[in-house]
Amino acid sequence: MIFLFWLYGLAVFSFFHALSKFFLFKIKFWQKNVIICGTCLEALSFQKSLDSQHYLGYNVVAFFDQKSNTKYINDKKVIRSFIELSSEIKSSCIDTIFIISACNAKVDLTSLQTIFKNVIVIPSFDGLSIFNTKVNFNFSQKLLFIHTKNNLESIANKILKRVFDLVLVVIIFPLFLVALIFISIAIKATSKGPIFFKHERIGKNGKIIKIYKFRSMYEDAQERLKVLLENNEALRREWNQFFKLKNDPRITKVGNFLRKTSLDELPQIINIIKNEMSFVGPRPVVKEEVEKYYREYAKFYYMVNPGLTGLWQVSGRNDTSYDFRIKMDTWYVTNWSLWLDVIIIVKTFVLW
Repeated sequence: MIFLFWLYGLAVFSFFHALSKFFLFKIKFWQKNVIICGTCLEALSFQKSLDSQHYLGYNVVAFFDQKSNTKYINDKKVIRSFIELSSEIKSSCIDTIFIISACNAKVDLTSLQTIFKNVIVIPSFDGLSIFNTKVNFNFSQKLLFIHTKNNLESIANKILKRVFDLVLVVIIFPLFLVALIFISIAIKATSKGPIFFKHERIGKNGKIIKIYKFRSMYEDAQERLKVLLENNEALRREWNQFFKLKNDPRITKVGNFLRKTSLDELPQIINIIKNEMSFVGPRPVVKEEVEKYYREYAKFYYMVNPGLTGLWQVSGRNDTSYDFRIKMDTWYVTNWSLWLDVIIIVKTFVLW
């Protein structure tokens, strides 16, 4: 009970803390003008992340790229010379530049350090751990050594994650039983068929598991899908790309509510008890998705149990691309910590 109050208090505090920063950003009190060095895809992705996360307090004014052939990208000015750069710094009161290493094989760091008070380098850590790193230096050769490790390879951490799941199960299970009664009545009263729906997914180490959900579709959903895809080219393309339909006619009215609130996934607590899933982890997917999308990243997916919620779900969910989803899943696995699980669970409640 004490843990539940602590978790609730943390969620409320996090929500109002983020809300206050958002308000201060909007009135330009909590706002620092910055420039991004580079115009490659990684730079554009970084700009998008800064624009969407107002609590960081950064306002991207422009890009700096001496080799660029365009004047504007994403409605931001592209500065192409040090003379223009100096002028923009004065007019917009800028003292910080972010250097995207993936865009800048050779950049004049010395010159930039004389112009900017803060020079922040964003290295390319694709597929590597960020949180669990140690840095060593070789001053004579000007070399930087970054030692990374994966916390989930530790037996102690695996046990810790499992214990955390079981503690949450004990706290949530009474609420789950109450929800089960009301949702079961609603499902049976509005459509024919079973209360629960079981579907095969890929679990840890590639093991096939059957995950539980409240049934949200009509009993003949597969037959309806087959007819839809045979007669509608646009829906067929949408299905082949996302493995789902935005306006899915197979979903019941009660099912639509359950999906919008994610209550249809509550029975997966049973999978968590059986140690087939975790509260936090990669989204459970079917075999075809692993083969088509994950490819070389599948090894990260196989390292942990899939989760009821995850980093992808609190980072945009349905508004994000599948590639972004895979990157989020990979980042979670390589940077796991118990505190990261707590943050994701709190964010899930805030967004819910």
